[in-house]
Amino acid sequence: MSRDAVSGQLLLFSNSNTTWTLYPESTLTASLGVSAGTLAFVSTPSFAFGGVTLATTDQYTYGSETIDVGDATGSGNGWNVQLLATAFTNTTNSAETIPSADIAVGNSTLAAPYNDPTVACDSGAPTCALASPIGSYSSFTFPNAVAAATPLVSAPVNTGMGDQTVTIPWTATIAPNTYVGTYTSTFTLTLVSGP
Repeated sequence: MSRDAVSGQLLLFSNSNTTWTLYPESTLTASLGVSAGTLAFVSTPSFAFGGVTLATTDQYTYGSETIDVGDATGSGNGWNVQLLATAFTNTTNSAETIPSADIAVGNSTLAAPYNDPTVACDSGAPTCALASPIGSYSSFTFPNAVAAATPLVSAPVNTGMGDQTVTIPWTATIAPNTYVGTYTSTFTLTLVSGP
């Protein structure tokens, strides 16, 4: 094998002295198509308050709501989770409810994790783009059987991509005049594109 001194082309010789010309290198464009997936909850959100024993003064109980979001749209639009909820109602006496003002997201008098929501990539999804900063809920008012969903948390533009779990702290204030029993509320969470 040799290179032609004029053209720079590689020349390959066989034993029969026949010559083949090897053309100079060429370029090409390689392509890889990426299609959009979906924006959805990875698993059913979960939430429950701890039990509380009545006393002559206000008592507090805390809970953490976990919301696992999977954003495979590749849009970078961000997302937000909206909440529609009914009043916490006594299952044995529907006339008894926990006042909506006594149900709150976070509690400024408590140490983490009950102050701020946290967000982390799911196990097995270390390259997610975390929802950061996670949307503020400082003005969030618990919706007491309201007719419209209320924004709860959000992922800004260019964040929230991949699978990640948001953990939201809740506080319930139980007054001394609360009737005993189990109180339940129906939470309807909606995942919407855009912060």
